[in-house]
Amino acid sequence: MNRTRWVLELGVGLGFLLTVVLTLAMGWRQRVAAQVRADTIRLHVLANSDTIEDQLLKLEVRDAILAALPATATVRLENFAFDARDYGSFALPGGTYTALRVEVGAALGHNWFCVLYPALCVSGATAEYPTRAENALVFGQYEVRFALLDALKGR
Repeated sequence: MNRTRWVLELGVGLGFLLTVVLTLAMGWRQRVAAQVRADTIRLHVLANSDTIEDQLLKLEVRDAILAALPATATVRLENFAFDARDYGSFALPGGTYTALRVEVGAALGHNWFCVLYPALCVSGATAEYPTRAENALVFGQYEVRFALLDALKGR
């Protein structure tokens, strides 16, 4: 075999081997990165503007949130079933909602909840949902019912 051809074939073979190794390493990195993203919830506090006052307020909010998280608390984002709830000025239909769940200690006591989005954790429901239909359902005191189920239940 010609020495030049042998060097060329060796170079092509090593190049191919390097490509395979780098491809496998990149796939492994992508799997690890996906697992990190799946297991991580990031705190993201956005300021009203870039003024010094708003930036300082943002840092105060960050510090208050971090100080309020007791070491014995577990925080996770999950799907959770909630009953229908009437708050007087608005009502929420029952069903499965995405919830930021904070369990303090053994989490055996009574619970408290509010709506983070849109912001209904304030006194009085002043927030708005993105669509008129959602606003009508939540703030219009409408009740979603099915005629067949009502008939079966004798309503």
